[in-house]
Amino acid sequence: MVIEFREPTQIEAEIIRDSLLYWVDKEKFQLINEKHHFVIGDGNWKEVFITNKTTATFVTDKKRISPYSIGLGIGEIKKNELLLTLSGGYFISPHTDKKAIINPEAEQLFLYMRDIYCKSIISIKKGLSREDKVLITNTSNDYLGLGKILLLISDFGDPKKKDEVAIKNIIDLGWYLRKGK
Repeated sequence: MVIEFREPTQIEAEIIRDSLLYWVDKEKFQLINEKHHFVIGDGNWKEVFITNKTTATFVTDKKRISPYSIGLGIGEIKKNELLLTLSGGYFISPHTDKKAIINPEAEQLFLYMRDIYCKSIISIKKGLSREDKVLITNTSNDYLGLGKILLLISDFGDPKKKDEVAIKNIIDLGWYLRKGK
């Protein structure tokens, strides 16, 4: 199926904005919005790409060309939410503080699809709650993937819960090596 690239509808633009505002504050979102341009790739699913205005205009105006991709694919719109891809998480990583920093042992396990235990978390942003999504980074602040918090943040430091899964692995950079399987 050919992917049709087009401007986001008003509803899609609101979904993109609201989803990104989960990760960044309004000022950072405004800077991202001024510097980049969002494009929808409509095919088997609805992908969101971030590119520049010139490229977006060229592709959306020239219906005879049909590239596979333009810019960086940052996510997919599903059930009125923008679900970040690995590259979307990488893109947003420098702009957000919704991160969990994990130790080197957990880093290796996480990159092999493993979940993160309480004892492996070095630090995590205060104010996050159970069910929140969080970017996973190592001690060098290198982006590793996305996770979902399973416990209360206050339980992370509890010695009795050190061997409980604190963050579920949603997707990790090891996915590329596993060929997306």
